[in-house]
Amino acid sequence: QPSDYVTRIGEHMLSLVQQLEPHMADDDPASPSSAKEEGGMHNEPLYWLDKVANKVLDTLTADIEKIDDFSDKGKRQMSADVSYLLNVMKALDVDTGEKVPKLMKMLE
Repeated sequence: QPSDYVTRIGEHMLSLVQQLEPHMADDDPASPSSAKEEGGMHNEPLYWLDKVANKVLDTLTADIEKIDDFSDKGKRQMSADVSYLLNVMKALDVDTGEKVPKLMKMLE
């Protein structure tokens, strides 16, 4: 099972959706909840949710890379933590790009 710390991170990520939800319904391109990005329009709350989620994965990846060697128990725990966070990201429909295969390879 994931560690308490990682579970709290996942819960905070999921709570972001509830906090941003009131701003996601506005389809008016002139409203503050829409933003322009390189000539295209995007939904700003979803944009920020994606940015926060990917930063969480980037930070996790960087921290895992600092670990020289895992004990068997440590590898199992880290694997449970990573799997949990990846499930959260999937539930949030976050585009993680190449981060997932990289994280899984690090834990082999």
